[in-house]
Amino acid sequence: MMLSDKFLEKARNELREDETRKEQALEHFREWLNKHPYIKSIRQDDVFLLQFLRTKKYTMDKVFNTFENCILAQKKYSKWFDFKDSDFDRMMELYQTGYIYPLAERDEDGRRIIFIQLRRLNPDYFTSADAIRLSAVLSASLLEEEETQIAGVATIIDHEGMTMKHTSLFSVADIVDFADCLKNAVGRYKQLFLVNLPSFAVFLLDVARSTLSDKLKKRIVLPKNMDDLKNYINPSMLPKEYGGDLPEAEHMEIFNQYFRSVRPNLEEIRARVIDWTKVPNFKTSESEAVGSFRKLEID
Repeated sequence: MMLSDKFLEKARNELREDETRKEQALEHFREWLNKHPYIKSIRQDDVFLLQFLRTKKYTMDKVFNTFENCILAQKKYSKWFDFKDSDFDRMMELYQTGYIYPLAERDEDGRRIIFIQLRRLNPDYFTSADAIRLSAVLSASLLEEEETQIAGVATIIDHEGMTMKHTSLFSVADIVDFADCLKNAVGRYKQLFLVNLPSFAVFLLDVARSTLSDKLKKRIVLPKNMDDLKNYINPSMLPKEYGGDLPEAEHMEIFNQYFRSVRPNLEEIRARVIDWTKVPNFKTSESEAVGSFRKLEID
């Protein structure tokens, strides 16, 4: 696909990307993959490989390390990433509630904005696996867009209506496993808006923030409510129900149509072949996973 001048310039300035470097890196990446000792079958198209090249700004040793860790983590935690037809049906059921979806427009920096409304997640019906699977498939879908690979993603989480039942959905094991996945995440995650954060969650946030770098701390913003959020993003981008231009249903349908076009790429994960007998010391202890937030690399 052809990128606009805006994204070509952004890739050049922020990722050190030009056409020559991109083509050479893709060729090097494929040569490395074809000789890989335990990853035997996997996608090698440009869009997929560029997800990793752009995440690590073409530093090839980091690219290869992230690629291995990400692919192994997705196989290890197949409960979240091995997308069966029944999983997609369940995810779409949750999607239709409006729990999570990307806004239709990008912001002025070209970022995709993911909007999460916790009150739409019924903790008596949906599980933590449902929520994590849907978040994973939505994020993976957006990374099929080269513009998103370059400009990144910001996330809005509206905590209005959040209850203790929502927090109890996620077990300690879920948190540990999710931290391990987060450590190996691909993509440029630029900002997190935590709106209407309840008092009982502020303490948990303070604990989590104590483990983060100053750079990452600055990316967490705490608007008091959805009106306050409008001081940070263009209000017209929000659903019409919050003062924006398009109704929520249109935002959701726009992504739903796009998702249908990229779903075959996401289903490829089931066809990947890994020779586990040749994977060196692939074990993640609980202490390693709990410390994952300290190890996060961000651009």
